[in-house]
Amino acid sequence: MKTFGLVFFALWGTAAAWAQELYPVSATIEVNSVRAILYSNGRLFWNGDEGLFDVTYDTIFGVEPSPIQAAGLWIGGIDEAGNLKGAYQLYDEDGKSDFQPGLIQPHYMEERINKDFNKIWRVSWEDIATHQQDYWDNEKIDNPLPSIYSWPGRGNPHSEQYNGFPTPGQPQGLAPFEDQDGDGIYDPDQGDFPAPDIRSCYTPPTPDEMLWFVFNDVKDDRSTPTDVVEMEVHCLAFAYHCEDEELLDNTLILNYKIINKSIEPLDSIYVGMFVDFSIGCPQDDYLGTIPEYGTVYAYNSDAKDGPCNLGLLARHNYFASCTMLNKMLVTDHVRNQNIDTVLFQYFENSMPLYLDEEASSYAQSFPLTSLEYYRYLTGSWRNGNPLSFGQDGYSIEVHSPFPFIFPGHPQRQWEWNETSAGMPPGKRRAITSAGHFRLPPGAVNTFSMAFTAKQCTGCYPDGGEYGFNKFFYEIDEIQHWADQCHNSTMPCRRYYPIPPPEPEKKAPEIKVMPNPAHSQTCIFFYNAEAYWYRIYNAKGQLLYEVDHPAQAHILSVERWPHGLYHLQAGIGGEVLTGKFLVY
Repeated sequence: MKTFGLVFFALWGTAAAWAQELYPVSATIEVNSVRAILYSNGRLFWNGDEGLFDVTYDTIFGVEPSPIQAAGLWIGGIDEAGNLKGAYQLYDEDGKSDFQPGLIQPHYMEERINKDFNKIWRVSWEDIATHQQDYWDNEKIDNPLPSIYSWPGRGNPHSEQYNGFPTPGQPQGLAPFEDQDGDGIYDPDQGDFPAPDIRSCYTPPTPDEMLWFVFNDVKDDRSTPTDVVEMEVHCLAFAYHCEDEELLDNTLILNYKIINKSIEPLDSIYVGMFVDFSIGCPQDDYLGTIPEYGTVYAYNSDAKDGPCNLGLLARHNYFASCTMLNKMLVTDHVRNQNIDTVLFQYFENSMPLYLDEEASSYAQSFPLTSLEYYRYLTGSWRNGNPLSFGQDGYSIEVHSPFPFIFPGHPQRQWEWNETSAGMPPGKRRAITSAGHFRLPPGAVNTFSMAFTAKQCTGCYPDGGEYGFNKFFYEIDEIQHWADQCHNSTMPCRRYYPIPPPEPEKKAPEIKVMPNPAHSQTCIFFYNAEAYWYRIYNAKGQLLYEVDHPAQAHILSVERWPHGLYHLQAGIGGEVLTGKFLVY
């Protein structure tokens, strides 16, 4: 039986705040039309007071909205003894979080390692190109760049100089890089440079900017009542400045690598991304999913938007979306047979979630226990009932289980969407997830996420189909670009710098000028160093010789007998000959 992932949404007010006890550092990426803040413990976009995932459009209200308020990773699984474990990123409210910055290392090293790796490394396309050109010119680096030399690739020998600490040589690696000499060690002196590791691309397009950080869930002061998973997570965030492709220019991509650092296998793992949407006024939003693209998105329920207390017509409608790129490797266990089928999968389920005061029943309210979090992550309600087709998706007697919430086109009343279901508009959140799979100790799984926000003319239920159809087409283009990036026709596919062609090697050459000569002449050596030259008369007698001559050597022949002379020179590993006449 196929096991699916999940997308759920919540109608939950934005009342989260975070305290300073965690001390995760932050960094802002704004190389294209998106400006987003990231934290070293894995928290995305939420700065403690408001969201920071902005798109650079002017609005009639003089402020830029943050269509995505917050996001973060969710992980749940079961150990060999049947114990449920999980880590769920929310808002770090009151300083509590299920994740902390750093690697998982032996206990005596943990505090120092977490302090060392409480950092977000940054590198730009310009730095990579400059570094490559520097290396190609003479196969050595003459002007080392700190962003290249501090990059925490596996075993970086320059890390202590540039970071103040060594980078561990763990077999799962650290920050991804292009390994020019194939030795598995990141060494910029050998021409290595930072690069995204994209499974479907032999030569992935080089982003305009990349940020890398690492975090884990080995933490006591947690925000959810869950047991530690012992999962280490590496995250590479990157973006492309692409004026010729608006959706890509409005997209932030995150590559995740999850590593089981416990001493025992973890089974039935589901991994998801929690997303808090806020399209203008967040109280009039709807949610939808595009199952075939692994996408969940939010949009306005009507043409009015902006500050909630004004109720004005929107100057621009927006949508915001979260899409899985590069399908996750999962297993589909066949019942009654000891077989696990390996397959690649996008997010493939959706699940609504309501606050206690908004839920129609206890079974539909927000999770409180570890089991309830895991149920939502795996596609069931709080009480374990699966999602059912139609209305709000809940039925006491499930006659038609369905994997996706609101997969219908938002403007088609005959399809299942929020309008046809009679849902009241409001705040929307989502958790997109996939599973299940098993990770033995030290094993790795990877996946990628694309967060997008963009203007969309008519993207509300009565706005006509053009806007949404264009959005669906662009999401398909992003998926194709990610899956087949080496063949994609999408613009702004900027690859690694191409080494300049080797200059054409010219053959060594000698010339005597003037020729014939009367009082003096000059011997010229071209395209190589001359080691020696000799001059013979017509009878073959040696008259003159010089070792290591200059490139242009003046020779006085005023008193030489008139006649023909022969020149022989050792130059560039060859012996060349010539003739000249003295009159």
